[in-house]
Amino acid sequence: MVWHSRSTIVDNRAEFAALKIGIARIGAVAVPLNFRAEELRAALAHSHTKFLFTVARSIATDFVEALDEIAPGWETHGGGCELPDLEQVVLVDGGRESGTTLAEFVDRGEPSFDPAPVDPDSISDIVFTSGTSGHPLAATLTHDMAASAGLQPSYSAQSCRRSQRQ
Repeated sequence: MVWHSRSTIVDNRAEFAALKIGIARIGAVAVPLNFRAEELRAALAHSHTKFLFTVARSIATDFVEALDEIAPGWETHGGGCELPDLEQVVLVDGGRESGTTLAEFVDRGEPSFDPAPVDPDSISDIVFTSGTSGHPLAATLTHDMAASAGLQPSYSAQSCRRSQRQ
């Protein structure tokens, strides 16, 4: 099965939340990634990522350098032969003059749109775990699962307050 995936390599910053919500609103699949360079190509290929939103560097990894190695010419040609599904890389924090920045990407979009209809049982996220083998394993989450997880803390707090009143 091929999904319409948008992958993100964004550390703890506001852009991650905005990207995650935007990806869900267009009905695409979010693939949050946090890999070393050598695992990145496999995760992008396995998830059939069409758009990659990434920071240029994290503490441990230079993602721009990793992309240069696994998909030469990514700034203008996407993933090339190595990652044929990858259409575009967007640099959240800049980091390279020739790359598309998040601000440029947003400026190209429509100011308003109708969100895509979403089936609660359709895939919202592909997350990679280390698994027992030490190799990243993909797991899928549905929109219903993500919504339930978001509501759970609120529900638990309300239940706790109710039981305390009784």
